Amino acid sequence: MTFGPWDQGILGLVRRPIGPELLGRSSTGHFFGSVPFGDHLQGSVLFGDHLQGSVLFGDHLQGSVLFGDHFQGSVLFGDHLQGSVLFGDHLQGSVLFVTTSQSVLFRGVSSSVTTCKGVSLFGDHLQGSVLFGDHLQGSVLFGDHLQGSVLFGDHIQGSVLFGDHLQGSVLFGDHLQGSVLFGDHLQGSVLVGDHLRGSVLFGDHLQGRVLFGDHLQGSVLFGDHLQGSVLFGDHLQGSVLFGDHLQGSVLFGDHLQGSVLFGDQLQGSVLFGDHFQGSVLFGDHLQGSVLFGDQLQGSVIVGNHLQGSVLFGDHLQGSVLFGDHLQGSVLFGDHL
Repeated sequence: MTFGPWDQGILGLVRRPIGPELLGRSSTGHFFGSVPFGDHLQGSVLFGDHLQGSVLFGDHLQGSVLFGDHFQGSVLFGDHLQGSVLFGDHLQGSVLFVTTSQSVLFRGVSSSVTTCKGVSLFGDHLQGSVLFGDHLQGSVLFGDHLQGSVLFGDHIQGSVLFGDHLQGSVLFGDHLQGSVLFGDHLQGSVLVGDHLRGSVLFGDHLQGRVLFGDHLQGSVLFGDHLQGSVLFGDHLQGSVLFGDHLQGSVLFGDHLQGSVLFGDQLQGSVLFGDHFQGSVLFGDHLQGSVLFGDQLQGSVIVGNHLQGSVLFGDHLQGSVLFGDHLQGSVLFGDHL
């Protein structure tokens, strides 16, 4: 084990077991080794810049942990994290808030689920990988220029904020009940699991790919200039709002019972599945293509200057209203 320019505080922590009595503060700089922390950490730990080693935290962390810039190592947090964790800029390593910390250290051994109730803040230029376990109840903030991968487990009840220029991949598990906000210029991929009941907000200039699972009951808001692809699963009961200048593709699954609003200048393609019972509003200057499946029982409103194509499937029982200056094509199926 190689020691950097540590102070007396961190040397004392490593030389003795860390137990419930830990209430002090420690700091490092230019660290190249590995530090294991025991269970029941209640104090504060500060790491300086240029950390290239590995840090392991045990269960029941209730204190605060601060990492400086240029982190290239690996960090593992155990179960029941209730404190605060802050990472500086230029993170290139891996961070794991895992469900079964013992299964990572010892193969084949399982542990209890993680209950993260703290606050985690990541700085700019994250190029590594971050993994969160189940039952996250805290808040997580990511800075700009994320190029790595972030994975969230099931049962998220907290809030997650992503900065601008996301180019990596983000995966959310099932039963998301919190709020998620994405900044501008998203070029990566975002996957949301089933049973979403929270709110998701996407900023402007989305060029990546977004996939939602089944049973969405929350609200989703997309900003302007969407050029990527968005896919919604079945049984959507919430509300979805798209901003202006949509040039990408949007696909809705079956049994949509919520409300969908599109802004002006839609030039992309939108497809709705069967058994639609909600309401859809299109803004002005629609130049793309819209396809509705069978058994539409809701209401559809199209704004002025329609130049694209709109197709309706069979068994339309709702209401359809078109604005002025219709120059495109509209096709209705059987049993109108």
